[in-house]
Amino acid sequence: MRWPGLLRVTFVLLLCVAAVLAAKNCPSCGASNRDDAKFCKGCGYEFPRPAPSRPALPRLSVSVVTGPGTVEVRSTPDGARVTIDGGRAGVTPFSGSGLSAGQHELLVERDGYRDYSTTFTVARVVGTALVTVAPAGAEVLLDGKSAGTAGPDGLRIEGLSMGSHLVQARFPGYEDASTTLRLTIDEPNVEARLELAGLFGMLLVQSRPSGASLLIDGRPVAETPYSASLAPARYSLVASKPGFEDWAGVADVRSTDTTSVAIVLSRLKTRKPALLWLGLTTLAGTGASVAMGEMSYSHYLDATTPADAERLRKTTQTWDMARNVAGGVTALLLGSYLLF
Repeated sequence: MRWPGLLRVTFVLLLCVAAVLAAKNCPSCGASNRDDAKFCKGCGYEFPRPAPSRPALPRLSVSVVTGPGTVEVRSTPDGARVTIDGGRAGVTPFSGSGLSAGQHELLVERDGYRDYSTTFTVARVVGTALVTVAPAGAEVLLDGKSAGTAGPDGLRIEGLSMGSHLVQARFPGYEDASTTLRLTIDEPNVEARLELAGLFGMLLVQSRPSGASLLIDGRPVAETPYSASLAPARYSLVASKPGFEDWAGVADVRSTDTTSVAIVLSRLKTRKPALLWLGLTTLAGTGASVAMGEMSYSHYLDATTPADAERLRKTTQTWDMARNVAGGVTALLLGSYLLF
C-alpha cells in the first residue's frame, strides 16, 4: 500500500513543477500568470504576443561563369537582381564585360527566395597588335624595348596588357616613326601602320644575261633588270642564274641620285666526267693501234713470200686506219671536256 500513495504524491509534485514552469511572470509587478495569459492578473500588463512563424524560403539556384574581363550569371528562376561589388548590375540572365582582373563580390536577390552571395575571380585580359612598316625590315620598339623586325607581312606582338602602348619603328637612312596603340576589352586586337620618312635614291641593276635572281642585303627582291627607290645606304648585292656563276658586289645608294650596277655573269664550266673517261679510253685504243701497226709493219719488212707480204701490208693499213679514227675521237672527247 505504500507504493500507490508514493506514486500519487510524486504525480502531484510533478504537476506543481509543471505549473510553476509554465507560469508567465509579469515584468511590471512580478505576479505569476498562466502561460497563455494575454494580460497580467495583478496589474493588467499586456504581454507581447509571439511573432507568427514563417515558412523557410526556398534556395535560389545560381550559376556563375567567368572569362577574361567577363562574367555571366544565370538563375533559376530568371529575373533575379544582380549586384557586383555593391553596385546594381542588372537582372538574370546577366552578361557583364569590362571587369578588372581580380576578385569581385556577387549578390543575387529575388523576392520569395533566399539571397545568394559569393565571390568570383576575373582573369587578366591580354591583346594582340599587328605592326606593319614601310619599308619592311625596320626594327619595332614597344614601350621603348625592341619587339623584333617587321617583315613584309608585318610584326605580330602578342600578350599585350590592356591600355596604351607606344610603338616606334627605325631603319638606317630613315627618320623614326611612332604611334600609340590603345587596347581595350572591347577591342583587344589592333593594327598599326608606320611609314618611315627619308630622302630616297634610285638603284638600277642590269645583268647579262638578264633574268638573274637578285638579293639585296640577303633578301630576295626580283629578277634583273631591277630598279627601286631605296634609302641612302650601302647595299650588298648577289645575282644568280642557273648555269652561271654567282655574282656578288655592293652598291652605294645616294639620296636624289641614281646608282647603276652592270653585272656580267660567267658561264659555269660544265666538264662531264663521262667525256674524260671516254677520251682516255679512246686514247688507250689509239696507243694500242699504233703498237699493233708497228708490229705488223715490222713483220711486213721481214716477209719472205709475196703472199705474206700482201697480207701483212693490208693488216698494217687496217691498224693505221684504226689509229687515225681513235686519235680523232680522242681529240674530240678531250677537247669537249676541256672547253665545256
